[in-house]
Amino acid sequence: MKAPPSGLTVDDGIRYWQERLLSFFVFVGAFLGFFVYLPSVALCIKEDLWSAALADTIIYGWVVILYFCKSIPFAVRAISVSLISYLLGITLLLALGPFGGGPVWLFAFPVIVAILLDLRISLISLAVNAGTLIIIGILLKFGHMEWDYPTANPAEKWIVISLNFLLLNSIVTISIALISEGMQNLLKRQKSMLASLEKSEEKFRVLFEFAPDACYLSSLEGTLIDGNKTAEELLGYNKEELIGKNFLELNLLPPEQLPKARELMS
Repeated sequence: MKAPPSGLTVDDGIRYWQERLLSFFVFVGAFLGFFVYLPSVALCIKEDLWSAALADTIIYGWVVILYFCKSIPFAVRAISVSLISYLLGITLLLALGPFGGGPVWLFAFPVIVAILLDLRISLISLAVNAGTLIIIGILLKFGHMEWDYPTANPAEKWIVISLNFLLLNSIVTISIALISEGMQNLLKRQKSMLASLEKSEEKFRVLFEFAPDACYLSSLEGTLIDGNKTAEELLGYNKEELIGKNFLELNLLPPEQLPKARELMS
C-alpha cells in the first residue's frame, strides 16, 4: 500500500491509518459522491427545495477541493469531513424530515469524528447531535416545522426517535473512540519499550566489547555468534573468523569440563 500524502508510515501507528481512512473518505466523496449528488440535486429542484440543492452543491464542491488540495493539514481536512456529514444531515433532516437521508448523515457525524480525531471531540460531536435533535423537537412542539407528512403527536414521537437515535449513536461512537485511543496508547507503550530495549542493548554492547575478560556469545548448539575484543586477542582470530566456529573445538574449557558442556549443548 502506498503511504498517505503526508509521508506517514505504518510505524506512526494509528495516525497513519487515520490519514489513510481520511484519504479514502475524501476519494469516495469526490468520485462516487458525484453519482449521489446529481440525483439529489435534481430531486431538490423538482421538489422546489432550492436551499437543499445549494447546500448539496457547496458541500460537494468542498469535498472536491479537499481531494485535490492534499497540502491542507490533516486536522482541517478531518474536521471538514466531519462537518460535511453534520451539515448534510441537518440540511436533509430539515428539508425532508426524519424519513429522508438526514438521520443517516447525522449518525455518521460523531462516528467519523471518533475514527479521525479523538474521544474528547467525539463526545462534543455527540453533544452537538443531541442539541440539534432537542432544538428540532422544540420547533416541532411549537409548530415551526413543516414536513410533507403530518402526524399526530409529532413532538412525542420525535422524543422517542431521538432517544433511540442518541443511544445507538453513543454506543457506536464511544466504542470506536475507545478502541482507537486504546490502540494508540498500546502503540505508544510498545514504542517506549522498544526504545528502552535499544538503549539497554547499546549499553550491553559497550560493556561486552570492552570487558577485560574474554566474553563469548554462542547458540545452544555451541556455535559462536559473537566475541569481544579480549576474546579475539586470546584466540588469535578476528571477529569474522571467530563467528561460526564451535565453542567446544576452540579448547576454551579445561578437559574435565568438556563432557558436562557437551551434555548441556546436546
